[in-house]
Amino acid sequence: MRWASPAVRAAAVTSGLALAAQLVSVVVQLAFAALFGSSGETDGYFAALALPAFVVALFTASVPVVLVPILVEQRTIAGREASDAAGGMLVTLTTAVVGALVVGAVVASDEVLAATAPGLSPSARISAASVAPILWPSTIALTLAALLAAGCQAESRFTWPAAAPLVGATTNVLLLLVLGPVLGTTGAAVAWTASAVVQVLVLVPVIGRRWRPRLALDPATREVIGSAWPLLGSAAFAQVNIVWERWLGSLLPVGQLSQLTYASRMVASVGTLVTTGPAVVLLPRLSEIAASDRARLGSAIGRGLRSLWLVAAPLGTLTFVLADPLVETLFQRGAFTRDDAAAVATMLRLYDAGLVFGILSVVTSRGLFAIRRSRVVAAMGTVEGLAYMGYTAWLSSVLGAAGIALGFVAFYGISLVWQLAYLRRMTGSFGPISPLAAAGAAAVVAALVASGVTLVTRGPFLSLALASGAGLAAYAAALAVWRGTTIRRSSQPSA
Repeated sequence: MRWASPAVRAAAVTSGLALAAQLVSVVVQLAFAALFGSSGETDGYFAALALPAFVVALFTASVPVVLVPILVEQRTIAGREASDAAGGMLVTLTTAVVGALVVGAVVASDEVLAATAPGLSPSARISAASVAPILWPSTIALTLAALLAAGCQAESRFTWPAAAPLVGATTNVLLLLVLGPVLGTTGAAVAWTASAVVQVLVLVPVIGRRWRPRLALDPATREVIGSAWPLLGSAAFAQVNIVWERWLGSLLPVGQLSQLTYASRMVASVGTLVTTGPAVVLLPRLSEIAASDRARLGSAIGRGLRSLWLVAAPLGTLTFVLADPLVETLFQRGAFTRDDAAAVATMLRLYDAGLVFGILSVVTSRGLFAIRRSRVVAAMGTVEGLAYMGYTAWLSSVLGAAGIALGFVAFYGISLVWQLAYLRRMTGSFGPISPLAAAGAAAVVAALVASGVTLVTRGPFLSLALASGAGLAAYAAALAVWRGTTIRRSSQPSA
């Protein structure tokens, strides 16, 4: 007898691989922090990485989400050869366009840094100029890896796309530990780019051999380009926080850009850890439901929201109350000082709500793409991005680094609200909300219990271990009480 459905098994495998990849990525961040701490050198490294990361985010936010439903449809109607032909054409276009962008960015690296991080200190600017030409080529590899991963997912092959980041992260940490002490942040840049290339090498044997480079524009390729093009424009605004945070952060005192980046990377790592498995499975699954029975789509989205909320609610409340022992346990060693830990913990608390909003928006964004509303996403993304630049600049001028973090929270909160409202109108009811309220209340109980434990324990590691354990136990107990009460009420005969 099967223990679970294919979708559940796929989610379990991909979640397990994502867990391993994120754990290794956390090791990379910890090693980087211990080696370099928060300084002008690290400010320069993070500033130089911002624009390449923005280009990758721009691509992954637009092309793969459009590509998966189209490849699924193309393979169903015209066969695998037609699907492979479209994939080959997209590989050719991606390599040519992104490659030309990288060459231009490397040639004009000084001008690019002056535009994206105008407030860097002299030491930070020297650091950024030395690592930028090494970091930019990673953009080509990471966009190709995202494209190949989307092709695998369209064929319901989820294991290798999830394994590639694990292999890449492992390569990153090994090279960082070897090259970092010798070459400084230049060694870290080499490790980053090498890890990106390794991801492509992992995926090429899986699907890349069938996706042979070609120049003919078939109907499927035209549809991908036509659907992705509006998203590329809007994603430039929707993903603008990557560059805008670094731009504003470069105006802060030396070291604060690095502290802000450490906190935002922690949030990104945890969010990826929680959502990678569900995100991979959700888009094909919701696309199938939308194509066959639109009436069931609202219920499917609701189940996804309730499932992720069970994780996001306690994660958000416990991260808030345990930020200090968490950061001290993970980061405080080597060049990373106690003052650095206190500053990063403060930033982590501010980013915390954005983590919860981002986790839930994984469901809503996939729902929008499943019903082919890419133009709606494009239009709203543009509006959101422009608004974000305005209110985050104002918040930063008033609150400094804290204002940049709060701008991130507002960005994801506003996005989640409009997506929920739009999907509710298009797909109908999401189902009962009482489980959401119950999980939220249980998460508050967990935070109160965890906070109490921190008051009677000493040492960051012991405090983190005992408080998180007690908080999770309290969360499970509160949910069990709610479930028991619900069962008893439902079993009572009506009057």
